[in-house]
Amino acid sequence: MAGAERVIVVDPVEFKRDMAKVFGATHTFETAEEALEFVRGITWGELADHALITVGQLHDKVIADALNIIGKSGQVTITAVGPGKIRANPGQFIGYQRRIKGHVYGACNPLVDVPAC
Repeated sequence: MAGAERVIVVDPVEFKRDMAKVFGATHTFETAEEALEFVRGITWGELADHALITVGQLHDKVIADALNIIGKSGQVTITAVGPGKIRANPGQFIGYQRRIKGHVYGACNPLVDVPAC
């Protein structure tokens, strides 16, 4: 609906990967390393525009994997909560204009009926 050409899902659980395809994923991978290799290939090394983290509990590795897969001017959106910490060199953000953003309810108020949501 947002116009993405490719929607790539990473999940270690096969059933969840299968369901992701039902809901619109174009590619699925068991590990972030497999997804990164694929994204490098299809983007000629420019990497992804956006990474969306929706895990049940946030961990440092998930954040690091998301930062590694986005390219210049890319954004990581975090919807998960947990003890995950952002461990990155400031140059990863400043030099590449990357952003990390948190979202709850897709930035909508779930208590108000707003058609734009």
